[in-house]
Amino acid sequence: TGTIEQISQAYGNIATTLMDAARQAQIESGIVPPPSGGKSPTSPTDPSGQKTMIRLLVSHNLMGSIIGRQGVRIKQIQDSSGTKMTASKDMLPQSTERTVEVQG
Repeated sequence: TGTIEQISQAYGNIATTLMDAARQAQIESGIVPPPSGGKSPTSPTDPSGQKTMIRLLVSHNLMGSIIGRQGVRIKQIQDSSGTKMTASKDMLPQSTERTVEVQG
């Protein structure tokens, strides 16, 4: 729990952690060379074409702000990020939350 700014920052930190872990796995497997100068890039590319999926839990009451009218907002997010997003239509059992899968 926290403010929307704190939650947004946490999601950003999670995304950065996932990208760093993926980059490290690529280096260890020899897919990409280690970065020069010891710096880790902020947005690694994935030459292997490997896709990643993350599943988010979203309050049913907030799902409309993600989807938007007639799906316009979720389409904008997909287009600007290059990901595919799928919002569940039903709430999870005994919950007021729904899932959003983000693939990219």
